[in-house]
Amino acid sequence: FEGPPAPPEEALRGLAAQYLLSPAADGAPMDPVARFHVRNGASVARVNAMANPSHRGRKESGGVMVNYSYDLATLDENHERSVLDKELRATPEVLALAEPRLDPATLAAVKRVPAPPGFD
Repeated sequence: FEGPPAPPEEALRGLAAQYLLSPAADGAPMDPVARFHVRNGASVARVNAMANPSHRGRKESGGVMVNYSYDLATLDENHERSVLDKELRATPEVLALAEPRLDPATLAAVKRVPAPPGFD
């Protein structure tokens, strides 16, 4: 791939976390993939830099890929809260990446959920 070098991985992860946790005008996530997963009851579990280093992956998402976690015990409740209340859920890792980049009100609106098994 020719072009500018990729930004440092932590900066890239932080920018992606900011984007994923930033609401659109309707209160749902701006990113269409995040919107889909969150509205279906998922939480934003992890942001992975350079997980898709292919030419297409770098062009479309800077190589970033995201893991979403579905907790079957709370899936229906999470779905309802995301659709009705625009609730967004994320792990402490994702919140820590986004914290320096999000305003306090946006950050406070994201519900902190535990990381899924194996993500610690």
